[in-house]
Amino acid sequence: MKKNWYKSSINKKRLILKVLLFITALGIFSFIFVKGYSLLVTYPYFQIKDVKIIGNKRLTQSEILTWLKLYPGQSLLNLHLRRLAQRLISYPLVKEANISCKWPDRLIVSLKEREPLALVYDDTRLWTIDREGVWFYIKEYPDLPIITGAYRNSPYLKEAIDLLVRFKQEKWGISFAEISEIHLDPDLGITFYTTNGTEVYLGKGHYEKKLCSLHKILTYLNQIGLEDIKRVDLNQVNKVCVRLG
Repeated sequence: MKKNWYKSSINKKRLILKVLLFITALGIFSFIFVKGYSLLVTYPYFQIKDVKIIGNKRLTQSEILTWLKLYPGQSLLNLHLRRLAQRLISYPLVKEANISCKWPDRLIVSLKEREPLALVYDDTRLWTIDREGVWFYIKEYPDLPIITGAYRNSPYLKEAIDLLVRFKQEKWGISFAEISEIHLDPDLGITFYTTNGTEVYLGKGHYEKKLCSLHKILTYLNQIGLEDIKRVDLNQVNKVCVRLG
C-alpha cells in the first residue's frame, strides 16, 4: 500500500514539473515572439515611405491621409487594410475604396469619388447629392441644377433625382444643362424651371407620360415659331396648359 502511494506521489510530482516546464517554455516563447514582433514593426525597412493615391478628383492627398489617420514612419505591418478601406468609404464623398501594400514600404490607395448630380438647399446650407441620393459637401459648387424645398428623405426627392438622371440621357427633348431648378412641395409635387425661365409644373406621379406630352407640345410650338413659353401645367396626365410670354 505504501509502495503504491509512493509511486503515485512521484507521478504527481513529475506531472507538476512537466506543467511548470511547459508554462515556462510558453512564457519564454511568448516573450520572444512579442519582443521580435515589436522590433519588426519598428524596423525602418517596413516603414511607409510613399503613399500613392489613385482616383481622387476633389479630395487632396492631405485630406485623405488625415482621414485615414496615416502618419510618417508608420509600419505596413501595423496596418489593417480592410479597416482602412472601410474608414475611407465612411467619408461622404468617397463611393468606393481599396487599399493595398507594395512591399516593403509603399501603400496604394485607390478610390472612386461620388459624382455630384445636383445641388440641394435644405434651408440651412447648400449640399451636393449624387444619383444614389447621398448628400455630401464639397468646397466648390459645380454648375448644376439646384433642388429646393428638400430635406433628407423628403417626399419626391427620389423622383427628382430620377428625373435628372433621365434628363442626362436627353429624354423628352430637354437636356440636363437646360434644367436650372427643381422645386419639391409635399402637397403640390414637383415643379422644375429651365434656364430660359420656363416653369414646368409636373405635380404628382405619371412623370413619364407627362414629359412625353411636354416633348410633343414643345416640338409643336417651336415649329410654329412660339418659343417664349412662361409656364406649362402638366398636373393632369391627359391635359397640357401652356402660358406664353
